[in-house]
Amino acid sequence: MKTQVKLLDLAKQGDLDALVTLINQPLEHKGIVASASLARGCLTLTAESPDAAPAKLFFVDFVKQGINTLKPLGIERVIVRGRVKEDSQIVWRDHFSVDSPPQVTAPLAMRNSSPSPDAALQPERSQSPRPNAVGFLWASSFLLGALLTASIVGWFMPQRIARTQWEYRIVSIEDADFNAALVDLGQEGWELAYARRAIAEEGEVEYSLYEVILKRPTSLLKKVDRSGDRT
Repeated sequence: MKTQVKLLDLAKQGDLDALVTLINQPLEHKGIVASASLARGCLTLTAESPDAAPAKLFFVDFVKQGINTLKPLGIERVIVRGRVKEDSQIVWRDHFSVDSPPQVTAPLAMRNSSPSPDAALQPERSQSPRPNAVGFLWASSFLLGALLTASIVGWFMPQRIARTQWEYRIVSIEDADFNAALVDLGQEGWELAYARRAIAEEGEVEYSLYEVILKRPTSLLKKVDRSGDRT
């Protein structure tokens, strides 16, 4: 418990190693590993797993809840990316701003009122510091919530794939790699369903890319005759 509380304190102070450790702890059993870099208040998190890029919706929500709960010092913006392990190509990107802490102001009557003479005779009441255990409970809550979300997705995903005739994939492709990437994807049976131009940011650098939605029939993966040829 003491080690975990110390880890949380370091993460709140903006310690990058502590923050990455907290993010990776609940993801270890899913085979997801996150790495991070920090520059000019912008935190870039890259998640990777062996067979396929981690689910974008799950990982972005997981990181957003945790960062907005901890509010690490010096971090104002977060870029989240996903890719396959040992593959340099980024499959998807997203970003969000860290929520600012609420501003607490004293009521007008208290600000304008002067202390009474009797107040000087009363012993001063010291405010006890907020225990670190509260921060630990908050962090544990969002981590457990993310694990529960991942479990639910795992329970229902096989049933959903079994009922549909198509499988889909979302890929972000940079301009220089667009033609070669489409040829490779087409050879794997993927068909272009939708594409749009997008602007991606990493720190203060902006660049253009295409976000494409691909689809292919599940029969390409499931219907195989006895000779081993696809039907």
